[in-house]
Order: sequence, then structure tokens, then C-alpha cells
Amino acid sequence: MKRNLLIAFIVLLILSVSAWTQASKPQYEYKFEYSIKEKRANELASQGWELVAIGTEGVTVNVMVFVFRREK
Repeated sequence: MKRNLLIAFIVLLILSVSAWTQASKPQYEYKFEYSIKEKRANELASQGWELVAIGTEGVTVNVMVFVFRREK
């Protein structure tokens, strides 16, 4: 009986911690810009966007892609 209560308590504790950690994770929205000038970058920054990645897109012609994100 004590063993079953202990197991139930441990399972409840694990589920509670799991739910708490899921709720505390920030959620983000993303924006992709294909051409960016300093003025546009400053506008995005003032709106809370931060640059998180720069890459290329395309097979024959590489296009620069700027990835921004901000918390929802």
C-alpha cells in the first residue's frame, strides 16, 4: 500500500514538473526578410524583433535570407 502511494506521488510530481516547464517556455514568432537595409533593421528592432540567423535560399541563385524572431 505504501509502495503504491509512493509510486502515485512520484508520477504526480513528474507530471506537475513537466506541465510547469512546458508552460514556462517562451513562444516565438518568426519573420523572414530577403532584402534588408539599416533603416528596416532598426524598424524591426524597435518592434521587438531580433536577428537570429542569416542564410541563403535558392538552387541556382543564392538569395540572402535574414531570420528574425520575437516573443509572442
